[in-house]
Amino acid sequence: RLSAADVTGFLTAQSRRGVPKAAQRLATALRSLLRFWHLQGLISGPLDRAVPKVANRRPGLPRPLEPAQVQAMLASCDRGTAAGRRDLAILTLLARMGLRAGEVAGLRLDDIDWRLGEISVRGKGNRRDRLPLPADAGEAVADWLRHGRPGTALDRSVFIRIKAPHQGLTSGGVTQAVAARPWPGAS
Repeated sequence: RLSAADVTGFLTAQSRRGVPKAAQRLATALRSLLRFWHLQGLISGPLDRAVPKVANRRPGLPRPLEPAQVQAMLASCDRGTAAGRRDLAILTLLARMGLRAGEVAGLRLDDIDWRLGEISVRGKGNRRDRLPLPADAGEAVADWLRHGRPGTALDRSVFIRIKAPHQGLTSGGVTQAVAARPWPGAS
């Protein structure tokens, strides 16, 4: 006689008592238990689908890296490899210009005006902004384009996958390039 409303009500009541991480663990355990009961024929339907997802976001803004940490991440890029040149250019744009992963991934070759030292960035809501390109960021991007970007690239994205097919990075690819760097101060 257990219903979806009973399951939701139980988890909601229990989640008010503790921290979000505990509520997430409880939701996982509850889903497992309900699947088991359904397979054993103890409940009539797949009530595990009635267990709501539990958000667990940290309050406030993310903490910025210290300048020494940023320098250590940039220094960790192997400039002797195409991947290292690409990652250095990506990290430099993220650190110096405050761009989002999606904005870096969306950069096209035509978005860079080398004569004016500007870059056109597509932001949220199809907004386009022209921003000054800092010299160190421009040098890192130029080094990647001259000595790292595959000549067999399939599109006009600035940042291309190193392994074939040589197509533009997605925002997830930019995030992976950052995550692959050793984090200074991490144990």
